Amino acid sequence: MPAEVIPEADRPVCTDRDDHIVLLGAFDPRRSVRLVAPDLVTAGDRRRVLDTGPPGRHTTAPAVLLDVVAHIARDTRAARRELATARERDGAAPVRGDENICYTGTPAGLARLISDVVTTGICDGVTLVPAITDGAARASFDRLLTHEVVPVLARWAGRGGGPPMTIIRVSKESR
Repeated sequence: MPAEVIPEADRPVCTDRDDHIVLLGAFDPRRSVRLVAPDLVTAGDRRRVLDTGPPGRHTTAPAVLLDVVAHIARDTRAARRELATARERDGAAPVRGDENICYTGTPAGLARLISDVVTTGICDGVTLVPAITDGAARASFDRLLTHEVVPVLARWAGRGGGPPMTIIRVSKESR
């Protein structure tokens, strides 16, 4: 189902009714695909295949969003501790595996990862899949994303030190 984008007043942030999409820049959410890869090199390789399409056919490539399973906190130790606590409480299997890029750390580190993914051309943006889906740690993740990651990306873009267009989609699903 295509996303219906609802702009928020005077901010480079939008949300959709299903996934809470946060954007800096503009793209057509109906023309985006999610990409899953175990590392950035594989993600870049898979992106190139999407961009070129089948041999002999010209394609207008969609925006490609890299899935990143993430949890952030004020410091890396706290992020790791919160993730371990959630796994013990929920009995969940570890998120990290052969299929997903995972990030556990600080808001600044996540902003740098997103910026690197976009500025190097690996993908047009990311789909953040929260590693913790409920409780205080998830609320903190959302708050830090909104108040620290997005403003840092906006500042970098404004100074030419970051991607001119960054797409962040926060998925409600967990992996």
